[in-house]
Amino acid sequence: MTETIVSKLGKTYPKHTIMRKEKSLLAKINTVKRAGGNAMCAECGDVQSGWASVTLGVFVCTQCSQIHRGLGAHISKVKSCMGTYIWCPDEIEAMERMGNDKARLVYCHAEGAPPAAPRSFQELEIIARNKYDKKKWHRAGGWEQLFKEQNKQEVKPVETLSAPQPAPAPQPVPAPQPTPAPLASGFEFINEPPQPTVDNTQQPDFLDQLFSFPDVSPPAPVPTLPEPAAPPPVRETVDFIAMIGSHSAIK
Repeated sequence: MTETIVSKLGKTYPKHTIMRKEKSLLAKINTVKRAGGNAMCAECGDVQSGWASVTLGVFVCTQCSQIHRGLGAHISKVKSCMGTYIWCPDEIEAMERMGNDKARLVYCHAEGAPPAAPRSFQELEIIARNKYDKKKWHRAGGWEQLFKEQNKQEVKPVETLSAPQPAPAPQPVPAPQPTPAPLASGFEFINEPPQPTVDNTQQPDFLDQLFSFPDVSPPAPVPTLPEPAAPPPVRETVDFIAMIGSHSAIK
């Protein structure tokens, strides 16, 4: 007869199958424990959340696991995540689906619900009793209502796909027409060399030559130049030295 293991949620598994996957199942529940708000105790906020309540879907510390045990197995069933308990697939799926963040939306939904914070053991026990047993701040509809609301937010309307329209037929592209060369008029010369520019100011006009009359006005008087002045008279100079010399020679 095959040995079986019954999970805390009531599902039966072959023992050899669970034992063969024990390490991978334990690693998976620890991955879930470290995700989001699961890393902190749902009751006191401690960072060491080494236990889990598979029926309530919350991770708690060692001290608060004793409080959950005191609530009774009909309310909370706790298991250690540190390797002392064998985890079954349905228990891990439940913890993945719930968890501390979502659990607060269910158990602490109403106004006035106390936050997870360090308190005495007696205070934490009273709060846990009001939260899970008396459901003082419980969400109407519980987990089922929360999952429905979240599913509505996740489901998107499916767009109606219309049949694809055929692509329009390509229109023929007209061939480019050659551009005709411009025609030269009767007064144009193509490639005519440039003509030299004539300065009309230097050449008399033909009509001016035709209708011009000789100038009969008397010629202008020619200016006379003054005669040059007579040179001054040349005075004869006497060489007195020569005369004295010659006079001495005569004696």
